[in-house]
Amino acid sequence: MKKAEYAAENFVPEESRKSFLEAMNSIAKLASAGKADSSGNMGYGVAKGRYLGHGSGLVRTTSALDMMRTMDQDAYAEYQKIGKNDDGGLSALKYLTNWYADAVKKNPLLVDNYEKQSEKYVEKNVKDQKLDKTFADLKTGSKAAFFESLKKFRLFLE
Repeated sequence: MKKAEYAAENFVPEESRKSFLEAMNSIAKLASAGKADSSGNMGYGVAKGRYLGHGSGLVRTTSALDMMRTMDQDAYAEYQKIGKNDDGGLSALKYLTNWYADAVKKNPLLVDNYEKQSEKYVEKNVKDQKLDKTFADLKTGSKAAFFESLKKFRLFLE
């Protein structure tokens, strides 16, 4: 966050600083709420929003694949196995399509439940996330002050 504060104070127009820092704070909270899996890949509990269309006609879509991963882990494990087939992903696409069609027939509220679960995750794990304060005392008013405070911090660690 200190680098973002430095950038805001030195490169972002004054009228945009507040919204820039709010966005950076949200990103930092989401990143710190993430968890690494056994392969080192980060998971953040929510899928990145996707949109169809352009301009003012954008429509947000729901990721069926993330919904499968979140709501039906056995089906997702099977999907991953099928994805290793040497058919250019065709069998995985067919599996995902069939899973989705069957899942929403069985539970017409599946998409709504998934989206509510994602919203709850953000409320619980992201919005109140406490950010690390290790660099809280770094000065961000100028490049020289920023680097000088970094040097002092480094000396403090040694």
